[in-house]
Amino acid sequence: MSLAALSREQPLPRSPRAAPTPGMAMDDESPESPDQEPPPPPSGSNAFETLTRYIPTETITLYMGAMAAMAEFTAVGISVWAIYAFFALLTPALLLVLTLSRARQAGEAGYAMLHWWPPTASMIAFLVWATSVPGHPVADRWSALPALAALFISTLLTALDPIFGPKREAAA
Repeated sequence: MSLAALSREQPLPRSPRAAPTPGMAMDDESPESPDQEPPPPPSGSNAFETLTRYIPTETITLYMGAMAAMAEFTAVGISVWAIYAFFALLTPALLLVLTLSRARQAGEAGYAMLHWWPPTASMIAFLVWATSVPGHPVADRWSALPALAALFISTLLTALDPIFGPKREAAA
């Protein structure tokens, strides 16, 4: 799953109730908004979603491009481990930016509070999945083992989602 899709699942904080707008009954909780959708159903509903829920496709894709250009990076003194660390830190930062952007587009006041689990889980997923990219020292040394570890960790992170993940509101 991409970080953009994961950011859309983050519950946004409710802004303080504003004065009623014309056409809105006084007892309505919120104005009718076609942009607001009910929270998505809990993930992990099928095997593919279980494996891909926390894979940060944006940063993995950029990391693979960086690994393809590794010869140019090493020529200027940038190591494989520096690139690996950069993209590992970029993963939760990008998720935060996407979530804040979504909150602003939704017109929410202030900053959206990002629950700690999705950025942590996506960073863990990146750390494991990135080791299976050819050119990474772990992938070169251990062959298929990093790929098997990536499949295992993806399943484990999704299984831990109901325990550590943000609580979703029930759709009314």
